[in-house]
Amino acid sequence: IESANEFITIPFGVREIEVDNGIVKLNGRAIKLKGVNHHDFSSRNGNICNFDDMKKDVLLMKRHNINAVRTPNYPSDPRFYEICDKYGLYVFCEADYKTQTNLANDSMFEKHIIERNNFMVENFKNNTSIICWSLGDDYCLGNSIIKSALNIKQLDSTRLTLFAYATNTQNSTDELTNNYPLNIDIVGIKSSDITSFSH
Repeated sequence: IESANEFITIPFGVREIEVDNGIVKLNGRAIKLKGVNHHDFSSRNGNICNFDDMKKDVLLMKRHNINAVRTPNYPSDPRFYEICDKYGLYVFCEADYKTQTNLANDSMFEKHIIERNNFMVENFKNNTSIICWSLGDDYCLGNSIIKSALNIKQLDSTRLTLFAYATNTQNSTDELTNNYPLNIDIVGIKSSDITSFSH
C-alpha cells in the first residue's frame, strides 16, 4: 500500500486447506493438528498484552511441538495473527459470540451473530495462518449459525468453518468439534476436533 509519504507492506502467503475423507489437508498433504487455546493474557498486565508477550507465547508453543492454536471466545489482537503467520502456526479464529443460552434460533439476535462472524472474516482474511473460522462458542446450533456458516463460505471459501456444538456438519460447517467430550463418535462426519478438553 502506498501513499504520498508512506509505504505499508502486508506479507501474505498462498495455501489450500481442505477436508478429504475426514482428513485435513494443507496443499494436498495430510496434517495432524496438535493445538492449544490462547487467550490474550500477560502475567504482568492481565489482559493487556504487548507484542513481546504474544511472540513469547507463540515461541513457547513452537518449542513444545504445538502447531495449532484457537483464539477462543473472541478474535485475538491482530498482531497475534501476524506472529502466527511469521512462525507458522495453524490458527482457528473464533468470533466474539459466546453465551450459555440458546440465542441462535432467536430471530432478534440473528443479525448480530451474522455481523460478528462477518466482522471476523473481513478483519483477518489476509492472515495466511488462519485455516479455520470458528462461529463462536457455548451456545446451541441454530438458524443463525447455519446462516453465518453459509455466509462465511460466500465471503471466504478458502478456509474451513466449524461450530463447537454442532451434532453433525449440517451441510454448513466443515469441522465437527466437541467441547469437553466423554466420548466421540466420528462416523459419517467430515472432520472432528476437540476444541476444549478441560479448564
